Order: sequence, then structure tokens, then C-alpha cells
Amino acid sequence: AQYDHLICGKCLKSKPSFTKVQAPFLYMFPINHFIGKIKYNKKPQYIGPLASLLINSSTIPSTVDLIIPIPMHRSNLQKRGFNQAELLAKEMSNYLGIEIDTHSLKKTKKTIPQMELDRDQRLKNQRGVFICDDLKHKHILLVDDVMTTGATMEAATRVLLKAGATSVHVIVIARTPN
Repeated sequence: AQYDHLICGKCLKSKPSFTKVQAPFLYMFPINHFIGKIKYNKKPQYIGPLASLLINSSTIPSTVDLIIPIPMHRSNLQKRGFNQAELLAKEMSNYLGIEIDTHSLKKTKKTIPQMELDRDQRLKNQRGVFICDDLKHKHILLVDDVMTTGATMEAATRVLLKAGATSVHVIVIARTPN
């Protein structure tokens, strides 16, 4: 089932900076099971099948010329050993033939895990955590695994646009149902 046509009430009240979000699945069984295995049980082998599902369940705008994964703070990356968003973006890049950029967008501040916070705390938690190199005239596909409130995507998108990106299209495997 496709859920990317739904617009949340918060987005209707306050238009986000990104152009569009595609989230072909809800964060429920079995998708949440596989994402959990990847992130918390160090099973990156599930990335390929999830990337395939994501690509086959989404429409990538023809204007996209750069794929950027949501970065992790270096301490979290060391702890996990991989960035699931980066692995997902690499699979998408290989399949779609669109360049991937894993260096321009950086997460400079360590934050409290978003899943432990409510909506307002999530928004505050993501303020000022990203920096970005020059991306003038680029149409970005911003990639992550799960979207809840959109706070991370909003913070990253604002930085990408400030760095000169023309547009930012967001794609995630799943969106939380609430």
C-alpha cells in the first residue's frame, strides 16, 4: 500500500522546506522488524531488499541529480559501524544511476535519540546539528530509513537549501503511523 499521498496536519499548518516526502510503507510489521534488525542487531544485509522495495514503490523525480543520505554523528557511526541511510542511498544510487554525495552534509552535534522524544523535543533536538558544503543548483534526493515528525528532514533540508540546493525531495522506507 502507498502512504506517500497523505499529508499530516502539522504539514498543512506549517509547510515544510522540502518539496515532497515519499514514504511507501508505514512503520509497522514487517517493515519495522527489518529496520530494527538493521539498526539494532547490526544486520545490514536487509538493506538491499528494503532498497529494492523502496525503489519499486516510489517515483523518483527526473530532476534529481544528487542523492544525499542523512548523516550520523561520528560517535554514533563508530558505535554502530555503518550508517543505514548511507547504505540505503548507495543501493539507490547504484540502481538509479544517480550520483551519491556522502560528504557535503554533515552532522556536527551529537543528539539524543529521536525515538526518546516528543514532537517539540524532536524539533529542538535537531536545531543547528547539520552543516553543508556548497550545493548550488542541485536537485537533492534526501534519504533516510524512517520518518516520524519530520524534524530531522526539515533541519537537513533547511541546511541544504541554504547551501544553494534548488530543491530537496525526501524519501524514506517508512513513516510512523501517528
